[in-house]
Amino acid sequence: MAKKDKAKDAGEQPAGTISIAAHPRARRAIPRFRAAAGLAGFLVGAFLAHRTGYGGADLLWRALLAGIGANLGGWVLAITWWRGVILAELETHRQRHQETREAADRVLRETAARQATAG
Repeated sequence: MAKKDKAKDAGEQPAGTISIAAHPRARRAIPRFRAAAGLAGFLVGAFLAHRTGYGGADLLWRALLAGIGANLGGWVLAITWWRGVILAELETHRQRHQETREAADRVLRETAARQATAG
């Protein structure tokens, strides 16, 4: 049973399933973006709370709420962006694969035609 849990943690998916968690760049970039968005939200929230005259606990409370909100918003934004990136990568890969197959088919037809005329 421990092996199944490790397989789930490793991001293994059934064949034909695409996952953002299994994408190596997305796996690193999403937490980094969330952290940056949370920190930026905290700093902006603290600045705005200080500017309006709040101090101490009220300032900290508002900054924390802004940071949490920015963290969640950054997470949604990062997931949405990486979905688009992964789909674009898949489409590029599909097009390259199709071009390679067409080139290979063309070479096979030319070779067969040469062999037919020579033989």
